[in-house]
Amino acid sequence: MSGPLKGIAQRRNDIFYVDPLELQVKAGWNCRDLSQPENQAHVRELAASIAEVGVLTPLVVFRGDNKIYVSDGHCRLAAALYCIHELKVPIAAVPVKTEGREANEADYALRQILDGKPKTAFELGQVCKRLVGFGWSVEKIAKSSGKSVAAINTALDLQGAPIQVQKMVESGRVSPSLAAKEVRAKGSGATEALSQAIDHAAARGSGKATARDMGGEAKTSRVNKLAYVGEIMERADIEDGGPGHTRITMTDTDWAALQKLLDI
Repeated sequence: MSGPLKGIAQRRNDIFYVDPLELQVKAGWNCRDLSQPENQAHVRELAASIAEVGVLTPLVVFRGDNKIYVSDGHCRLAAALYCIHELKVPIAAVPVKTEGREANEADYALRQILDGKPKTAFELGQVCKRLVGFGWSVEKIAKSSGKSVAAINTALDLQGAPIQVQKMVESGRVSPSLAAKEVRAKGSGATEALSQAIDHAAARGSGKATARDMGGEAKTSRVNKLAYVGEIMERADIEDGGPGHTRITMTDTDWAALQKLLDI
């Protein structure tokens, strides 16, 4: 079927087939950041499947301004368009379901949480921010989405985090919960505190900062920690233990300190 839907269906079980080129995405409605490598890979994987068997799971749509907008299935739409424009695979139509007459914009937003590929904390936060704008409380969002109140608060806090902190979370160097906690406690000062925590985590050989990397210990530089390890090894007795083996003897105090420094 081409053109606007001929009468919005009464039930979401009604399925139509629509040219994907006619489907629209409202600005700011897709919580997926398709510039992220993970999401780009997801779209390419979907496109490979669609090229072989087509779109199997209907997109969910609603009509507005005489156009058809997608409320759920943005990645499927992106994959279908990828097939058309990049893979040169003709996709004449994709299955869609309508939201129904009783649905409203809050329902459309909530569906993005409930359906599709699990959302990152940032993606979740974008949808939750929209629902708060519709007058929903954090408790209502949590109950309706099946998420915890803590998860919703974390997602919302990250929406207002400094861009540097957002990049730390996106790169996986800091967990969403730790970043949100620091933003709540320190505001813009969270950037420096988390940067120090990342340096501390790197000094102990980890690519991700955790709560134990925060605070005074997190300010210990990598150079100082390595120097301390060197001092411990200088005090130790190192002997040849035979082919391929070295025997190291040190005091219990130095051994305990070394374990802490090396995080073992």
